[in-house]
Amino acid sequence: MTGSRLRGAVRTTILVASLFECVVRFGWLRIRRQPTAQERAVWLHRCCLRITKRLGIHVDAHGRLPARGLVVSNHLSHLDILLYGSLGPVVFVSKKDLLSWPLLGQLAAFGGTVFVDRERGTQAADAARQMEELLRGDLPVVLFPEGTSSNGATVLPFRSSLFESAIRARCPVTAAAIGYAADGIEEGTLAYYGDKVFFPHLYETLGYDGLAVTIRFAEGSRVFADRKEAARVTHGVVGELRHQIQRYADVERFH
Repeated sequence: MTGSRLRGAVRTTILVASLFECVVRFGWLRIRRQPTAQERAVWLHRCCLRITKRLGIHVDAHGRLPARGLVVSNHLSHLDILLYGSLGPVVFVSKKDLLSWPLLGQLAAFGGTVFVDRERGTQAADAARQMEELLRGDLPVVLFPEGTSSNGATVLPFRSSLFESAIRARCPVTAAAIGYAADGIEEGTLAYYGDKVFFPHLYETLGYDGLAVTIRFAEGSRVFADRKEAARVTHGVVGELRHQIQRYADVERFH
């Protein structure tokens, strides 16, 4: 067995065991009483931080996770939630498809993730109301408005409808971007998109040496009055943050 295969097997086992441990711990928490949104977010943060440390994934954060409001990011991988969650208590907004991801889907659900099913109008409206209520509180809500993960070559167009809750809540919107790197590996290989299969790709990704992640937050936030403007402006800022991540990665590659 090569080093990468052994590393992938070990890390995948650690991930599965850690996710199972987190799910069991949440069961004990819920037996005592129904946890609040804040308690769910804190639980999720502790789980994500514990797991990323056990996996040995280095997370290089530039700027700070805001204390409240909507955080808008590009989306590259099934690991994005773990990595953003490791930075602090947050609530995620995700497609309902995430629930089909073994254990990761349960982790997200127990952490209070708002799931959006765009094919069902009533469910989408309920999700929008949940988002608005959360955005009026003291927890940051992380949104991936591309609607799907990509290979990272470009930032896909943002769905402006997903910004409506932030407009109604009159909360600040902060742009962010995430990027992946590993020794001698192109970022597109690390991204989960297209027809890639969940477990084989996860196993392969965790097997790479020097697996590291960069997350950049914009220096300021902004309150918008129009969802289309919010989508357009934040898309541009996320794109610039992605360029910064890529430029830094290129500099590191040649040194």
